Amino acid sequence: MSSNNIYKPKLTELEAYQIALNEIQRLKAENELMRNHIKSAETECYVQLGALRVSLEQADKDGDILRAEIEQLKAENEKLKESDKELKEEIKYILSNCQPISVLSTEEKLHWVTCSINMWSKLK
Repeated sequence: MSSNNIYKPKLTELEAYQIALNEIQRLKAENELMRNHIKSAETECYVQLGALRVSLEQADKDGDILRAEIEQLKAENEKLKESDKELKEEIKYILSNCQPISVLSTEEKLHWVTCSINMWSKLK
């Protein structure tokens, strides 16, 4: 024999089957481990999806509440605009009928003070 030819014993058929069987068992174990990881990840996804669904439902409810509040505020704003118009008309009327205070009678002065008090109470 030459030094380049190293003797390599041939595997027996039984040894070859045993090696193949060991490799198959190792691959099955890896496969089972991967399946478990996938199932775990899938379960986590479903949990997160459920939590997200609950969050979205709550956000939808919160949105409904906010929309209702906005509508209520719009209605209140319209009432305030109307009240503001009425007050402006009253102020115009009062100013158009004003006379210097020195020429008013006591009764007219009292009426003017009462109107002023009423106007200020509406403004509050």
